[in-house]
Amino acid sequence: MKFQLFFLLVIQVYLLFGLETRGNGKENLVDLGSVEGKTYFYNKEDRNWTASRAYCQEQGMELATVDSAAQVEFLRLQYNSTTFVAWYWIAARDAQLPRALSWDATDEQVNDIEGIEWEILLDDYKVCGAYASSSQKKFYMLECSYLTYVLCQISTNN
Repeated sequence: MKFQLFFLLVIQVYLLFGLETRGNGKENLVDLGSVEGKTYFYNKEDRNWTASRAYCQEQGMELATVDSAAQVEFLRLQYNSTTFVAWYWIAARDAQLPRALSWDATDEQVNDIEGIEWEILLDDYKVCGAYASSSQKKFYMLECSYLTYVLCQISTNN
């Protein structure tokens, strides 16, 4: 009898916490879906940019790049005022030039996407890029040590 109760408790805990991952096998990540060969996931634990990059890598992914209008629109459509809402670190980091970011994996400068607004909250170095999940299409330059959530991606074009 004790074993059956324990087994039922384990199943309930698994169902309760396992639903958040939506069966993607990624620890504590929520699957947003795919667009243009990228599948995006988010996690709502506060981390700085460096810890966010390490977290994505531990999950077999990388910080998200958002480099087309279609990707921005896809993410905007995923906005939900109770779940996918807030700032999320992306792979844009300080390019060692004033008000400039580069993509972490390629060192290529982040280009402006038509219709997408970047808001600079610091006018200094040591800034990183964050996507703001809201009904608007907006990115922010924040101090890399700021604690916020993380947006990871995995390429589906392999």
